[in-house]
Amino acid sequence: MSDSEKELLIFLVEKGVERLEPSITPEGIKYNNIDQFENWRETISLLNSLEEREYLTGEDYDRAIICPSCDSPHVYSRYACPTDRSIFIKKIILLRHEPDGYSGELENFEQKGRLVCPKCGKDLGSAHDKETWGPNLKEIGYSFECEHNGHRFERPLVVHYCPLCGSTFDYRTARYVPLKAYTLSQKTYDMVKNTADTEKLIKPIIDFLYQNELQIQYGFEIKGVSGSTHQFDLAATIGPSLLLIDYSFGDSQELVALLGKKLDIPGAEAALIDFFDNEELLNLGKVYNIPIIDTGKKNWITTLQNVIEKMKQVPVEKKETPRRRLWERRR
Repeated sequence: MSDSEKELLIFLVEKGVERLEPSITPEGIKYNNIDQFENWRETISLLNSLEEREYLTGEDYDRAIICPSCDSPHVYSRYACPTDRSIFIKKIILLRHEPDGYSGELENFEQKGRLVCPKCGKDLGSAHDKETWGPNLKEIGYSFECEHNGHRFERPLVVHYCPLCGSTFDYRTARYVPLKAYTLSQKTYDMVKNTADTEKLIKPIIDFLYQNELQIQYGFEIKGVSGSTHQFDLAATIGPSLLLIDYSFGDSQELVALLGKKLDIPGAEAALIDFFDNEELLNLGKVYNIPIIDTGKKNWITTLQNVIEKMKQVPVEKKETPRRRLWERRR
């Protein structure tokens, strides 16, 4: 993996981005406003490469018309006259007033912004709002007229215009390319997790737990009431009370998994340490009643202190949860 690819994945995880969706802008094709690469083509090349190595999962999302002259995706579509390819054409709408049978072009009905039947003189609604038209006024057809040569036709040409280089082209010369959306795979989160210095990241939390007289166990294993055995990155105890902790590098699935394990272990508290400031995790944590500990937030000490106080207050009989160590490393 190149340094650029690794930097991009770490950037996405740190920002809590789980899905990338393309949009066409005057500057090119952008994904979630990722701007760390000057050339948008470089970003797409990296995303394609990461998909090939299964760090990202791609899916069809959109299509883009690309200028054949300058390779820009910022393209406008226009209607043109099939005779001289002039874009100066107008659409002519044909109307019929059912009660008196009068039919004609919309401009024949229009008087000072209103539609008035030329035959009976009845006001039929606003010329600019079809919602005001009465049920007796029908649109019966349309055509187009070239303002240069007066030619009338039913179907205009569709031509594309590139404002970047000024080229005009049609479907025969345009490039029509697929755009993909990408989702971060578990392989990405595993890579970022293995790259990070976890011990350094959790040191402030470990120090705080020790200061509050909690005992720490790493790589903790416990059997739930269902009979399944669950593993946790960290466990902390004070008296009979147990706090089960997992780490997250921006992956919301870690929180969902922690919720499932917590429900299988009655009486235990649970918390998730998030290293990458994912706002979605904070919101989900409130819904799941699982505190999110993020040392990048000013209130992380208060959050953890509230958990500790709750552990101290719960009666002993509610904390009779069997547990054993998978391994233990003392600091």
